[in-house]
Amino acid sequence: MAQVIYTPRNYIQIYDQIEQFLVGSGVGLTNFNVGSRIRALVEAMAIVSGQTHYEFRQGLIAAIPVSLYDSLGFTRNPGTRSSGQIKIGLTEAPLVNTTVPIGITINVNGNEYVTTTAGTILAGQNESDNITLQAVASGAIFDLAIGDIDTRDGKGFFSGNNGFDYAYNVSAISGGTDQESDDDRRSRFIKYVNGLTKTTNLGIQSGLLNIPTVRSVYIRELFPSPGWITIYVDDGSGTIPPSLLTEVTKVVYGVPGDTANFPGYKASGIRVSVEAPVLRHFEVTMKIYIDISTLVAPAEIVSAAETAVSAYLDSLKLGEDVFITEFVTAVQNCHPDVLDVEILGMKVDGSSVPVANFSIAANEISKAVGFTTTYELISRS
Repeated sequence: MAQVIYTPRNYIQIYDQIEQFLVGSGVGLTNFNVGSRIRALVEAMAIVSGQTHYEFRQGLIAAIPVSLYDSLGFTRNPGTRSSGQIKIGLTEAPLVNTTVPIGITINVNGNEYVTTTAGTILAGQNESDNITLQAVASGAIFDLAIGDIDTRDGKGFFSGNNGFDYAYNVSAISGGTDQESDDDRRSRFIKYVNGLTKTTNLGIQSGLLNIPTVRSVYIRELFPSPGWITIYVDDGSGTIPPSLLTEVTKVVYGVPGDTANFPGYKASGIRVSVEAPVLRHFEVTMKIYIDISTLVAPAEIVSAAETAVSAYLDSLKLGEDVFITEFVTAVQNCHPDVLDVEILGMKVDGSSVPVANFSIAANEISKAVGFTTTYELISRS
């Protein structure tokens, strides 16, 4: 059977075809001059039909890439949750070390966020170390710039009485997406096909990536000892909240009473450890050159620049390296009045490192934890 290729027709092609048919049919319709009744009727049909051809073609183009997914029930995952780093403090410094527990909820502009790591306020200090804060739901609407949380200035408030006085974010709360991107679903589908045998690394990765909040997965074999595998699971926060650990356990081990949904991916006789990613904490020192004629407060541009770099670092998945050129690009694109930027220094986990690309191991992710930023107003010319 010959292959049939769909070729949409435009208004002119459809009009000419109808006119030729009417003339050739011998029904006596010959006045197709502009303004004639028969021409107006044929034009109306050609316009509507041409629009239908166009809309069908656009629908076909949109449907073809996802028809395979839909036929297999391989639905698009919901988006990811925004997360970032905050500090929680007491107005009066405690006399003893004070633990900041997991589960503190902060409300900002009607959106709720919850801490997923614990922290400590040392005796004689007012503020905790960095604590991870994550949105309670997925969506880009939960993304916040540096400084958007500061309960001392009315930017958010604690939900409930937790015994602490204030909180503020030291990095962007970023990474929230409304739904899985086309590229991410394509990558996940390839892993799904290659991992249909389930007990292989690709099979386990595919199963875990079907959990809506999981961004990336790394499996380390023969660790911590032969007979073991260690699975590192990344949901963007750098932690494994209890709810996520429950879902991971179901996928890996299976649920005896629900094998249709959770058949299990672990091979018999293999022990499994599930771990959060190893966090690499970045502190960046930079100088921004701002157009002297800007109508925006320089501090606002500085905040936008820091937020852009923070969002870039926090967007990286397991094992993705850090590139200095991306710092520069992020800052230059954060505001039209940024003319240039210099990256003057960088610390990773508190130690100075060269201002250069930084390699991230397969079980690590990067997080922004602090900035030292200066600026200079210069002429655009």
